[in-house]
Amino acid sequence: MKQKRNPGTDVIAEIADRTGLLFDQAFSETKYLAQLCANISSPVIRNNLALELRHFSGLRAEVVRCLSKVDPLVFGIGVVLDAEVIPTESFSLFWIERDAEGVIRDGLTWSYPWRGDFYEYSRCDWMNLPRTLRKEVVVGPYIDCDDYIFTLAQPIFVKDFFLGVASADIRLDDYERILAPQLSIVSGNCAVVNAEGAVVVSNSVQYPVGARLDTKGLKSADCGNTGWRVVETSTNRR
Repeated sequence: MKQKRNPGTDVIAEIADRTGLLFDQAFSETKYLAQLCANISSPVIRNNLALELRHFSGLRAEVVRCLSKVDPLVFGIGVVLDAEVIPTESFSLFWIERDAEGVIRDGLTWSYPWRGDFYEYSRCDWMNLPRTLRKEVVVGPYIDCDDYIFTLAQPIFVKDFFLGVASADIRLDDYERILAPQLSIVSGNCAVVNAEGAVVVSNSVQYPVGARLDTKGLKSADCGNTGWRVVETSTNRR
């Protein structure tokens, strides 16, 4: 006899799979950009020369191509080099975004050129964690330019020399909107939590964004290998 499946559990797995696929697609492109930057930089570093902007002259076209390939939920993608990687530049940002209509526009980033100087990039989690952990991470949600976003960041290394990150940004509002139909049909309280156990989205006012959940012993499904999980906190919605 075919075993009946629990609709709530199935939906939780679907949410986890949808999130995992979103992350996998984005990381596929950031890995490509990270490897491209490493290939550009490696011979320069090996010959004890200083990196210059001209070495990355073809990078923006590749960033546009990568953004065109990822899930439309990814509104921005690019490369941020660490401070002093290019000695003549205070910051080096190769970044492309989609506008509100979803059209990729190269000029959007430069409509707020103060952005690079405003942040101390080296202290941001999306820069510092890939540097110290030497692996891809998902950071957030956090506030950036008045939006709640989360960032997928891939470290760029040439041997032990850290160059920066290739990263992708997703707005929390867009992510929540996509998951809302599925979250609404889960009978119990359900939440997506990040690797630190903080709520990213949920179907209950009991679990606002940023609330910490002890997920031990709860039904859950992993969102790939990112540490993010979809958890059911109770069997009845409150």
